[in-house]
Amino acid sequence: MVNVNDLRVVRTQSWLREALIKLIEQVGFDAITVQSLTREAGINRATFYQHYRDKYDLLDQSMTDMLTSLQDEVKVNDMKKVNLDIHSLEALFLRVLTIISRYQPYFKVMLGDKGLPSFQSQLIQLIKNNLNEVIGQHFSADPQQQITQDIAITYVATANVGLITQWLTGMMPYSAEFMATQMAHLFVKGPLQTLQKTLI
Repeated sequence: MVNVNDLRVVRTQSWLREALIKLIEQVGFDAITVQSLTREAGINRATFYQHYRDKYDLLDQSMTDMLTSLQDEVKVNDMKKVNLDIHSLEALFLRVLTIISRYQPYFKVMLGDKGLPSFQSQLIQLIKNNLNEVIGQHFSADPQQQITQDIAITYVATANVGLITQWLTGMMPYSAEFMATQMAHLFVKGPLQTLQKTLI
């Protein structure tokens, strides 16, 4: 049987996280108070403190849960099986974009102008960690190579977060499938080579 208390906890936490995102978009995180959160979520202060210490605890737990959900879609073991070809990377990027679409309001606000820089930094780090799993198995560190692995991975991770942000805010009105294809080609070929030829 489903535990009613567990359902209440999930529901209450969901309301508070939705209230958090709505208020961040409206007034920014610094202006948010516990009172404004509880009013927006339709609960009382005592209920809030049953779940979180303060607004910072709510923020931290929401970021951790969201990034964990994203990482769960892209398991480390799965990353080790990814080949550096267009089709494999398309599938990988599509999985990432699909879950981001599922939580679009959250990612849109947190990566937007009123979002928290720490969330963007943690998302970039998550992508870098996964890229290290993919790239590390195909390339060995060579001090003589022109571009170091850490620079290449940082470049790709930050560029992808920038693309995702533009996509979420509507500045790139494309489907997740189209974006996944574009990102895969950019990953494999780089921007200049990609622009020189028509995508197949």
